[in-house]
This record gives sequence, structure tokens and C-alpha cells, in this order.
Amino acid sequence: MLEPGVGEIIRAMIAEGKVELPLRIQLHFSGCINPTLYLCADSIREADLIHEIDELTFVMDPETFRHVGEVTIACVDDRGKKGFVLSPSDPERRGNMFSMSTLKIRSTFSG
Repeated sequence: MLEPGVGEIIRAMIAEGKVELPLRIQLHFSGCINPTLYLCADSIREADLIHEIDELTFVMDPETFRHVGEVTIACVDDRGKKGFVLSPSDPERRGNMFSMSTLKIRSTFSG
């Protein structure tokens, strides 16, 4: 699910060449803290779940989906630091297992 305005911001980033499609929703584990969700440009893998929304393609591996379910993407501008907040749409999954993460879209492609 995209919060209002998120699709337009991502399409503008694509038009400016800052990111490519598809966009992967993935878990990031770091140390002892709860995993966070992040968004990056990536290729589609054979087992991926593919979701088209607002003319954008999002992919997620089945294991991530098993842990977090549907994901909500919101846009933030915190003291000039712009990015996206990804969180499980189900409040029970959000509160019990995962912290929300504010991360910019970053490309995994070299070039």
C-alpha cells in the first residue's frame, strides 16, 4: 500500500534517473536489534512475489512476505532528510517484531 503522494515521488525519481524499476522490499538485519524494512532497485528473481501498484512494480521474496505480510510505504521529510518509511500494514506485526525504517531508495545497480 502506498500512502498519498508516494507514487508520484517515486515516479519523479525514476524520471530523474535516480532509481530504476522494479523496487524490492526487503528485510535488513543488523546486530541484536529488530530487523527493518528497506526499499531498493533490484531485478526480479524467479521466486519473487510481484505487486503492481500505481504504475510501479514492487517485488518481495516469499520469506520476507511470510514475516511481514503487506507493507505500507510512506514518505518523510525529517529536517531536510527525505526518504521513505516502510512498515508492515498489520499493526500486530509492526509492533511485535519490526521497527520502522526511514531509508532513501538506493540502487543496487552499478553504473
